[in-house]
Amino acid sequence: MKTWIFGNSHMGALNKGLRRIGAQGHDLTLFPLGPGTVEMVPFSRLEAGRGGVADETCARNLRRFTGRDHLDPEARWGVCMGTHNARLCRDPFWIDAEPAAICAPGKRPVPETTVDAIIETDQRHVRDLLARMKQAGLAVFVVSCPPVRPASGGRAAEIRAEVAAWLEARARAAFTGFLAAQKIAFVAPPEGTRDAAGFLSPQFHATLTDQGTRDPHHANPEYGEMMMRKVLAHLDAAASDGEGAVA
Repeated sequence: MKTWIFGNSHMGALNKGLRRIGAQGHDLTLFPLGPGTVEMVPFSRLEAGRGGVADETCARNLRRFTGRDHLDPEARWGVCMGTHNARLCRDPFWIDAEPAAICAPGKRPVPETTVDAIIETDQRHVRDLLARMKQAGLAVFVVSCPPVRPASGGRAAEIRAEVAAWLEARARAAFTGFLAAQKIAFVAPPEGTRDAAGFLSPQFHATLTDQGTRDPHHANPEYGEMMMRKVLAHLDAAASDGEGAVA
């Protein structure tokens, strides 16, 4: 069965990891659908029972890599989106406001219900994509984006690390809860890739982009290799047992 995995810019580390280890017998292709910013706008569609993408960049990439204007119902689809939480954790809003559960003196407490609404708004278009894929009867699973890295510059560095880590955990729990309700398998980050605070461990940080500029939030090929080993294990299990969840 053909497997396609698409997603945001975190596909770079996965592609580099896959090149290191090979597809190991799987008919597998990874490709970038669009940048992380596309997750903030409606970018999916369902027409005549077929799943597809509405954003121009995403549609162009889908055609370029698959040769189709829709998601092939005969294939298995992996989606690396929905857990790109740097956007949420580094929002300057969290400089002066903090979740009420961990709010420091002098900061403005934000009730958990409000935090959850912010998280749902951030995730809604990826959730819509996945729900439409399920409605179209597609075999779909989700590949986690890497854990958030600590902010190292700019205004985001003014956000307490505890707040960023709390938001990362809260957002992940919300998204994996949605996936469980939809019966969509989730391939989580590998064991040993987080530090004690819950951030991506420094040894897995990418240092430079492919263009040679400083990379503030992606993972490196070592992480990509570990993640792709988990993805291949999921595909092995799916081949024999169906789309079971992978922790």
